[in-house]
Amino acid sequence: MKGAAQWGIVASVCGLLVMGVASPAKADVTDNDRLFVSFMRETATVPSGQLRLELRGLAGEKAGEAQLNAAGFVIQNANQLDYGTVQLLASYGIANGIEAGFLIPGIWQSVQSATTGAFDNTSGIGDFEIYGKFQRNIYENLNAGGGLEMSMPNGSEEDGLGSGAFGVNPFVSLRYQQGVWGVGAHTGYFFYTADTPNLFNCSLEGFLRVSPAWGFRVEWAQRVFAQSGERIWDSVVVPGLDVNILDDLVVRPTGLVGTTPDSMDWGIGAGLAYFF
Repeated sequence: MKGAAQWGIVASVCGLLVMGVASPAKADVTDNDRLFVSFMRETATVPSGQLRLELRGLAGEKAGEAQLNAAGFVIQNANQLDYGTVQLLASYGIANGIEAGFLIPGIWQSVQSATTGAFDNTSGIGDFEIYGKFQRNIYENLNAGGGLEMSMPNGSEEDGLGSGAFGVNPFVSLRYQQGVWGVGAHTGYFFYTADTPNLFNCSLEGFLRVSPAWGFRVEWAQRVFAQSGERIWDSVVVPGLDVNILDDLVVRPTGLVGTTPDSMDWGIGAGLAYFF
């Protein structure tokens, strides 16, 4: 299942790129083209006075030895992990180039013990996240951004769904967009209170606006931290589409492919975003 899912996602990406290059109907990439994993940390912002709500979910698995659980925290003695998340993401344009919002995650996971083979099923609410960021134009077609993401310790630490600590993630980002193409990157560092490991995070992003009706996006998102003497490198490629069903309604099918042994093997999901 792992190999078939990963190759299926890769094949879909290649097919969409070919379609995008060959398509005669083009439109410009704008700040309405947004990422999935790095949404809060990318340079793009919603317009002033606009509210964007997105309900999204992702499910997949990690076959073999699992280093991380569904919430992204280290687990021990795990042979396999099936996971899923459902998230409510809200963003508001406070002023031109200034955005703030929050994310509420629901998480479920089924972890197989490497010792007994039994499955432990867990579900609940993870740590809430709130954020604020800004962007400024620094050169023709090039914007720079920065902001602060904060993680609240409300998720259950006992069930592995929360960090048990308050965290802050200052970040900076860049985005260049011209015509149908857009590229960008971000880098940040999460500082946690208590004994939760601090972690470095970064991403690379690309966009192709195939037509006014739909566009292609892909991001390479990474987290690196050290815990119990081990370095954990969680790295995933996340391709997807933004399909404009209506002017204010976007459907966002999304895939995920892990690129390191510490990452999830694969995932598939979607988001439904509405602009008010």
